[in-house]
Order: sequence, then structure tokens, then C-alpha cells
Amino acid sequence: MRALKEPVWGKDHQYIDCKIRVNDEEWAPFTVSATDKDPKMMAIFATLEGMKPADYVEPVIVPTSRDVNIARDVSLKSGFVFDGNTYQSDTGSLIGIVSAATAAISLTKTQRSSTKWHGGDDPFCWITADNKKIEMTGNDVIELNRAAMLHRAAGVMAGRNIKDMDKIPPDFATHI
Repeated sequence: MRALKEPVWGKDHQYIDCKIRVNDEEWAPFTVSATDKDPKMMAIFATLEGMKPADYVEPVIVPTSRDVNIARDVSLKSGFVFDGNTYQSDTGSLIGIVSAATAAISLTKTQRSSTKWHGGDDPFCWITADNKKIEMTGNDVIELNRAAMLHRAAGVMAGRNIKDMDKIPPDFATHI
């Protein structure tokens, strides 16, 4: 009764993956390294090496719609560029942007053209992803909101288009 079966070389030929007998019916995955100094492990490696292990085969990973969703969500939260600065696009930041833009839209064009459109004593500022304070008029905030919306729409549509393909390409995340 053999205790080892199905030896396969590891990616760098420094280890061998195989199955080892647990009992009469069960086999468990087992890996032994060429660099192991334990005499028993060295003997197991030599035995497996003598069994002529199959060559390593790079696993084929087939991306799924779920993988696309995860990559899309990461991309959507990675920030967006507006007027040469990168702004955060996590949920809290987007809520703040929408809230500020909603307040600015309700004002007259003259009021929106000021950096004090919000009614405060100091100019209205939004903080960039790298923590710079950027003064903004109400019109700027409305355009910031538009840029956030376009960033989100582009990411969602890119993900949708990828999922609509017959086969999702392995490098799909670079296209979101």
C-alpha cells in the first residue's frame, strides 16, 4: 500500500506537492521542500523525486463576474481627478460632495460664484486625497459633484461591459 501519490513539482522545482495517505480511504495534500534538513523529509523528497513528478502547470484562473465587481468597487473607491487634484471617492466623501453640491445648486448664480457661498466667514474648502485644502466656489462644488458622478458612471459601465463579454479577460481589472 503506497503512502504517497500524484507528485507534482512546485513552480520553482524546490518543492513537490503530492497527496499522502491518511487512512485506508483518505488522502491529504502534502508538500515537501528540497531544502528541508529533517532526514525523514529528505527521504520523502527523494522518494517523490524518484516517482518522476509531473511538471508544474501554472493554474488557469478564470475571472468571474464577482471578481469584476470587486475590482470595480476598488476602482470606484480609489479616487477621481478634478481640476488637477485627486479627491477621495469613498461613500462618506461622495455623500459630502453631493450634500455640498445640493446646497450650492439652491443658490443664485451670483451667490454660487463666491467662495463664501456656504454662509461661513471663511472661504469654502474641500480637502484633496493628499490633504491639500482647495478653496471652491459653489460652481466649483457643483462641477466636483459632476466629476464624481462621471467617475462612478464610467467605472460601473466599464464593469458592466466586461461582464457582458463572452469571456472575461485575465487583465480585466486594468480596464475598469
